[in-house]
Amino acid sequence: MLAILILFIYLVLPQYYRINNGDNPAVMAIIYEYFYNDSRYPFLLADLGYYDAKYTGVIASDIYGRILHIIGWTKLNSYLISTLFMLLAVTVWVLILKKVSFDRYFIFIFIIYALLFEPFYAIGHQTRSDSFAFLFASLSFYLFMNKRFFLSALILCISMETHPIGASGAFYCLAYLIAYPHEYLKDRKYVIKSILLLFLGIIAGVFIYIALHYEYLSGYFSNISKGLTADSIISRNYILAYFFDTRYYRHIPELLIFLAALAIFFKQKIYKKENKYKFALILFTTVLLSTLILSRGSTHYMVFIFPSILMIIITVAMLNKKIWLINLVLLIILAPQYGMMYYEEHNYQGMNAYIETVKDNLPQDLPIYGNFNMWFAFMDKRDFRHYSRLSEHIPYPRFIVAGKDDTPGWTPIKPYVNNLADYSCNAMPEFQIQKDIINIWDCYKR
Repeated sequence: MLAILILFIYLVLPQYYRINNGDNPAVMAIIYEYFYNDSRYPFLLADLGYYDAKYTGVIASDIYGRILHIIGWTKLNSYLISTLFMLLAVTVWVLILKKVSFDRYFIFIFIIYALLFEPFYAIGHQTRSDSFAFLFASLSFYLFMNKRFFLSALILCISMETHPIGASGAFYCLAYLIAYPHEYLKDRKYVIKSILLLFLGIIAGVFIYIALHYEYLSGYFSNISKGLTADSIISRNYILAYFFDTRYYRHIPELLIFLAALAIFFKQKIYKKENKYKFALILFTTVLLSTLILSRGSTHYMVFIFPSILMIIITVAMLNKKIWLINLVLLIILAPQYGMMYYEEHNYQGMNAYIETVKDNLPQDLPIYGNFNMWFAFMDKRDFRHYSRLSEHIPYPRFIVAGKDDTPGWTPIKPYVNNLADYSCNAMPEFQIQKDIINIWDCYKR
């Protein structure tokens, strides 16, 4: 049954998964602008400090851009790329688990669970580069385990260039060092050589970063510190955000499963039985502590700690011969979640129909301020902007404002229109895109 669920979520659900996720067009706009116009600043959005390639993401943007240039600039094609990177990351974790002596059955269950849980599924079904960062953080860790110190440090820097959360890879390495110190602290000469190679790898990585971002170095630290000044503890911690700041609190059952497994892990003193079990606990602890330093509240980053969570759950289930029970529980909690995602959007006709409807109903000879998803219809239109840019200086004597007025996570369009002091805006006939009502205003300078 779990296999059927996996087939459903990977073959049927992608088109219906988070169809109004603004990150997809926003990040694709960054990639598009960088690849075709050598610009770090997407015209779609205002300078928010994170929807650009000024400080991070150039390597990932270049790779995504090269592939999309060949296969086409569609949302689902970007999902294929992200899914590929996610699957490669899972493959690296298979190698990691083999390295610490987990058996084939354990690894098989790990693969199944990774494909099922949303932290892995989500990074494979969005245009964001989280799957790329996770792949390189995991690869850096695997190289560290195999004493390839220079490459490990260099690859870690690439992960961090993709996103600062890529530094989680360093905490993976720290966990392994704590669990298996005898592999690294052999003698003084070996330690010095290892540190030197790590240092040289970091230096090489820093040079690559400077070469890619030298124009924007002055603003780097102020940009990455934004997450450290978030308003609430949930908005600063991706673990809390994942469990307590998602719709319907749908991940609470997963938390209860893990807490139960963790309680049994300590009660039965499983961490004392074999080094690999101790390593699983140390890995979870170090990455947990890393969230105090890598202060990011996006649920997308939950994947960085999830391998250790799966290791603990699977260990407890296998040692107590309860894999069948975990499988049943996962089916009970995950099938309705993914089923509801499909049911809520099952009438969605796809992005091609969306694009066609938008182009048929909006005048393309005027500048347009619209919703995120409209970018897919106007990616070549240089005077298309997201409506949040109405708060900036507007260089046009006349323009169109169009979009769904209740997009989750964004201020409604109408207050922007009402605050246009130098413009008069006349409401035009609205139109419907599938289940969404699109409001339109024709605005001209007084």
